[in-house]
This record gives sequence, C-alpha cells and structure tokens, in this order.
Amino acid sequence: MTEYRIKEGTLGVVQSAIKELVAAVHEAEPDSEYTSYWVGGSDRFVHIMAFVDEEAQKRHQDAEYTSKFVEILYPNCSQLPEFTPIDIVE
Repeated sequence: MTEYRIKEGTLGVVQSAIKELVAAVHEAEPDSEYTSYWVGGSDRFVHIMAFVDEEAQKRHQDAEYTSKFVEILYPNCSQLPEFTPIDIVE
C-alpha cells in the first residue's frame, strides 16, 4: 500500500498519470493487482497493489511506466509516497 498527498492545483495532472499507470499495469502485469483510490475528494491518494511474487514486484518497480509515473508524481506531491506492507488475512 502506498499513500501520498498532492500539491494544490495538481489534481488533473496526477489523476491523468494514475490512469495511465493503472492501464499500463493491467496490460503488462495481468497477474498483478493494482488499484488507486482518491480519498474523499481530498489531496490524498492510496494505491493498493499485490504481486504474485518478489520477481513480479521487481519487474513492476523497474518498468518504464512506473518510472514515468514517479517522474510525474513526485514533483507534484506535498507529502511523498509512504509504502506500507500489508498482508491479506482471508
């Protein structure tokens, strides 16, 4: 899980980048789960992701579309992404 906050006035740019990233993940990583949430119309976003194994996670991290997303996102963040590992219970 990843959480971050964006700067005022950057919503359109960030949402566009998210849509592009999620589409690329779904196309290139059919076994991965990736969903992005905008929290209550705020400046906060949460991404939930699950990979079949560590190799799949590494491929995701090294993918060109992930790098492109990071290049767009980070300058538009008021709070940089914080990654929290989560495990499914049931």
